Amino acid sequence: MDLNKLRPRRSILKRTKARADLPRLALYMEWVGGTNQRRLLDEENNEHVIDDKVVLSYYRQVSGADGKKLLAAHWAEASKKPTADEAATAE
Repeated sequence: MDLNKLRPRRSILKRTKARADLPRLALYMEWVGGTNQRRLLDEENNEHVIDDKVVLSYYRQVSGADGKKLLAAHWAEASKKPTADEAATAE
């Protein structure tokens, strides 16, 4: 998996190996600037900051129809891009 090809609020990651402290499914939110970490959102909308090496070792990207179904089922609100008004009020 190429981390540079992950799309914020669009890419779904699925854990491939058992590890209890990592979410089974995650929505890629953003790269944490200045670090080798990624911000992910799990199915319950809890935020996780995970090292790139862990993402590469434990996750694969879900694409196509499967990815779209998961996005609609778990992250319909989170996948929407904020409007200009919402972004201005958040600052």
